[in-house]
Amino acid sequence: MTENDVYGISSALPDYQVAFHLNNSWDCEVLRLKDEGPGELNSIPYTIFGQFDFQVQRGVYLLSNKRHRQFLLGFAKPFDFVLYFQFQDPILIKTCINQLKTIDNIAMIKGLGEASQYPLLQNIIAKTNHENNPYNKS
Repeated sequence: MTENDVYGISSALPDYQVAFHLNNSWDCEVLRLKDEGPGELNSIPYTIFGQFDFQVQRGVYLLSNKRHRQFLLGFAKPFDFVLYFQFQDPILIKTCINQLKTIDNIAMIKGLGEASQYPLLQNIIAKTNHENNPYNKS
């Protein structure tokens, strides 16, 4: 377990309910990030919920793994969501994951390794931090 772990989540719950449970387990305010601006094409084809603190450079992201027959992590097709902890305390990550595992309708949570293994995920998060993060807008 590291400070940049990625997890797969299998759940029948819709994204906003998984985000709600994440907020309760992590004690944070993960919000749905904007998919696109008015008149812009959607450059990120996955639903993203996130919270990023620019002062301490830490984030928590919940992304859909499936959208329009595309998979964010193709090898992880059984998972509905990808949960990414960016520069977080490994002990707190483990506590949060254990709490999420107790939620009804979350069938499975499995560690998928270090974020550095997933350049597409890192690219999406990098774009999100700068372009679509609601905390960045006034």
